[in-house]
Amino acid sequence: MQNIYLPPLTKVNKYLIGIIVASFLISAVFAQFLNISLVNTLGLNVSALKAGLIYKLFTYPFVNTGLFNVVFTGLLFWFLGSDLEMRWGAKRYLQYLVIAALVNAFAYTIFALFMGGATINYPFHGMAFLSSAMCVSYACIYPDRIFQFFMIIPVKAKYFCLILAGMNVYQGFFTPGGAQAFANIASMIFGAVFVLGFRALGHYVRSQGSRIATKQGGKSTSKKKKSHLRLVDDEERPNPDEPRFWQ
Repeated sequence: MQNIYLPPLTKVNKYLIGIIVASFLISAVFAQFLNISLVNTLGLNVSALKAGLIYKLFTYPFVNTGLFNVVFTGLLFWFLGSDLEMRWGAKRYLQYLVIAALVNAFAYTIFALFMGGATINYPFHGMAFLSSAMCVSYACIYPDRIFQFFMIIPVKAKYFCLILAGMNVYQGFFTPGGAQAFANIASMIFGAVFVLGFRALGHYVRSQGSRIATKQGGKSTSKKKKSHLRLVDDEERPNPDEPRFWQ
């Protein structure tokens, strides 16, 4: 029988889920009772940027619509984001989210400009793009953990990401929301670069430390001090006691 792995909901992700739910409710209330569209007001589109509304580069994630998107994104923040936050710490995890949001915004703007047409005026919004980045980052760290594709088919995380990338490529070329799909691919690339970059940096720092230690030899063995630094390189170590199934 497969173990179902549910990480504890971490502090940052708890706030993020609260923001998603609150923004969903506020958007619905404003649209229904005040006839005000927060999607048009805060969503990101090329026309608004040309008009100088640069603030939309930062406000678009805070407008969430669609019950399914809200539930799905919230669950991913819990299941994937909590593991990433526990591994990286809150500060680095927040940096990751902010950079991912900016990468997605710039990628969407570039692809919308390239595609033209109605895409220029479409207000891009929501935090769903983070699910693409988090899936890839998670798969880079835990490639052999099992996802339940469509809640039925068990798929390793690394293969799940390939399926997700393929779906985005198809949507990019053959659906009206091509700019969003290609922006999601940019987020996936960022998710991989962020993890693999820190991993490469970790290997480099350790190799340099080994070289210095080799050169110094045993000259300063009596004066060694305990290091208070801990380098997280995002490379999973085998652990037979750790759950390998995520659902």
